[in-house]
Amino acid sequence: MDEINRIIIEKCKEEFEFYEELENYVESEVLPHINSLKRNGYNTDDEKELDQAISLLISQGVRIYKSNLILIREGYASNALINLRSLVEVIFNIDYILESDNLRYKRAKKYLNGKINEKIWKKAELSLNRALYQVYEVLCEYTHVNAKSLYRNIKESGILICESDDMVEPTIKFVNGIYYYFIYIICDFYKMDMQGLKKINASEFVEKALDAYKTEKEVVSVFMDILEENNHDGKELLEEYKKFKIKEKEQKRIKANKKRKKKKKKI
Repeated sequence: MDEINRIIIEKCKEEFEFYEELENYVESEVLPHINSLKRNGYNTDDEKELDQAISLLISQGVRIYKSNLILIREGYASNALINLRSLVEVIFNIDYILESDNLRYKRAKKYLNGKINEKIWKKAELSLNRALYQVYEVLCEYTHVNAKSLYRNIKESGILICESDDMVEPTIKFVNGIYYYFIYIICDFYKMDMQGLKKINASEFVEKALDAYKTEKEVVSVFMDILEENNHDGKELLEEYKKFKIKEKEQKRIKANKKRKKKKKKI
């Protein structure tokens, strides 16, 4: 066990150092900042409920990340990938609650009452994060218990249940990249200075992951600014764009379901 730990930490030294830096930033700057806002109180019950909803999700996201790093360090990277899907779902819940200024308080209340029923793909479309949803689909496929995801647990010599350095490098990179984005959206929501986050020494992979998850939002934001400058209602057009995306996605899903049913009938 100690030998596996040593091999894994040496293999992914840069990524583990990133983890230490990022968690130190979260615990010394991000969480204290959020907690100081709580101590200042709220102007309305709606504000309080919104903060409660986001705080619950932040707490869960941080815990998932820490547990993932424990799994990776102890030699269970494939299980960390399964766990990672939950972190992505936390991000989509936060993004979904916050994506509409008009609906965020209502959605926060629904979340606290366990009544948010929108599917993950819809939350992804509304929050303009197609890139992260593509990652989510891969994680879903991997998470489902099938031969493809479990094959590495058996060899000719028999069933393997012990720790291993298998899959460690790609897994920790994916975990760090997604968590980096998670902290980014939290800092953005609480209007924190991003300088501390930017100073953290992230690998090229993690930086690219952050850029990928931000791209669609930023491109649309720039386009909306251009429309506003030319006397168009950017917010109204943005809502129309999102409705179009969701309708298009739903139509594709209906067509795909029809094709599957036809194949089943032929069989």
